[in-house]
Amino acid sequence: MLTIKQKTSFYLIICMILMFATHAKAQQTDIAQTPTTQATAEKPIADIFETIGVSTIKSLVFTSREHQEIIIARRSAGKVKTASSTSPEAKDKPLDEERYVHLQGIVYTSKEDWVVWLNGIRISPDALPEEALGMEVFKDYIEIKWYDDYTNQIIPLRLRPMQRFNIDSRIFLPG
Repeated sequence: MLTIKQKTSFYLIICMILMFATHAKAQQTDIAQTPTTQATAEKPIADIFETIGVSTIKSLVFTSREHQEIIIARRSAGKVKTASSTSPEAKDKPLDEERYVHLQGIVYTSKEDWVVWLNGIRISPDALPEEALGMEVFKDYIEIKWYDDYTNQIIPLRLRPMQRFNIDSRIFLPG
């Protein structure tokens, strides 16, 4: 499988070959000295591609979707897209107190019978919070996969009692 860089290089080489073939054909038929062809030589490369009809040639390397994405990326080069406040991507950052996962205690009797106090909430095997995608409880610690809605990431954690994890700075803190 070719990388995007290799595909782009290959595509540009094909375009250059087509341009060379078109230019050579124009010289053979003595059209190269007409004002129309001289004006074409001064046009930007994108206009030359349109004149040659490169957009109608099916790509040997890219799918049509990849080709369209390359065209869009070239047109938007240098432009920065920011998330507006009305877009669904923009989320309000929760309070700093809510950016912790804090394990206050564990009461463990068996693998199926335990109680954990996490972020001040009593949690049992039947009542897991929606942020906890997976949780295993042991006598001295818990292993949890915590979903952070703000960053849209899953964070695997191993916490001991009276230990807390700061989600923003990714550090473990005592108490």
